[in-house]
Amino acid sequence: MPKSTFSHRTVAAAPVAAVWNRLQDAAAWTGIGPIEEVWDPVHDEQGQLRSFRWRAAVGPKSYLGSATTVESASDRLIRLRFDGNEVSGELVAELAAEPGATTRLTVALTIQSVGILSTLLFPLVADAVKHDLPTQIDAFARSVNGIPGKAS
Repeated sequence: MPKSTFSHRTVAAAPVAAVWNRLQDAAAWTGIGPIEEVWDPVHDEQGQLRSFRWRAAVGPKSYLGSATTVESASDRLIRLRFDGNEVSGELVAELAAEPGATTRLTVALTIQSVGILSTLLFPLVADAVKHDLPTQIDAFARSVNGIPGKAS
C-alpha cells in the first residue's frame, strides 16, 4: 500500500507548556492533515490526551477512524497513531523551548492507504497533505496564543 511522510517546522509565540496544553485538546487536531472533525476524546488522570475519534474527507467520501497516543513525553513529544478503514498513519509533534518564551514545533505526518479505494486516490490525498500541512501547522501555532488562524 502507498505511504508518504511529510514534515513541517514552525515557531509558536507561546511557551512550551501552552503549546503542550493545546496539543492535549482533541479539538486542536481538527484541520490537521485530512482530519475535519474529532469527538470522543479520552484523557488520562494527568490530563494528557490518550485517544479520540475522527472523520476525514477525501473528495466526496468521508472516512472514520480513531487516534491513539502511542508515546507521550510531557512538554516534549506526542506520537499519535491514526487508524481508519481506508487510511492510517502516524503524527509526531516535537516541542523545544526557543528564546523569548517561544516554542519550536516540528511535526511529521506519515499517511498510508489501507483499502483499495484509498490506494487509487492516494496520489491526490498525498498531494493535498503535502501542500496543506505547512499552512495547517502554522495556523495551529498561531492559535496557541489566541491569534486567529484555525487550521484549515
